[in-house]
Amino acid sequence: MAYTRRLLPDVLYPETLTTPGGQMRLAAEPVFAAALDRAQRGGRAEVERIALRSAEFDAINNALHAGSQLSDLVLGESTLAKDLSPAGDGDGGVPSPRAVFLELLRAHGVPLGGETQVGAELYVHPAPDGLAMAQVDFAVSHPALARPWLVESFAGHGTTWRDAIGRATRMFELGALHPIVEGLLRPGAAPDQVERQRYEHPGGPFEVVLGP
Repeated sequence: MAYTRRLLPDVLYPETLTTPGGQMRLAAEPVFAAALDRAQRGGRAEVERIALRSAEFDAINNALHAGSQLSDLVLGESTLAKDLSPAGDGDGGVPSPRAVFLELLRAHGVPLGGETQVGAELYVHPAPDGLAMAQVDFAVSHPALARPWLVESFAGHGTTWRDAIGRATRMFELGALHPIVEGLLRPGAAPDQVERQRYEHPGGPFEVVLGP
């Protein structure tokens, strides 16, 4: 529903939803509000891929085939067969790369907060044969970095978003996590997971921390 509003903004959409428990404002529903915010930032391929699955899009499409114009359409209120579950903590069943990243750092005793900041941004991509393709950019900001942020990007695919995101996160854990922890965030926390090589340089010696 949120993506249909982004794809076809000329239609007049209802601001409320009817459930067995009564009428509710869509803007007050946290999942809808988050989806609407994401839809405003999504690329055209992403917007079309999601919006075209909407029941509201089907209703609009049927009306257009019957001769209506987009600017003349006023959609009726959607009705749910059962009440929505109350909002709570969690990620709705899809793994949160940022939450996984934070947990991995805590497991290595990395102090968070202060001048050290971390994040993870998820991007979705089209994939063949109905597969889900997820790209995750893991980011670290630290005073010792030459630039404000260090970013490591990993992609994973699978038959579900859980599988795709899980694979990307696992590849990051195996490939880049330990060099970041050992070389930057908490030296000595994972010495058996990296290899160190010392190099002499006219500007002063430096050390390379290598992962798998």
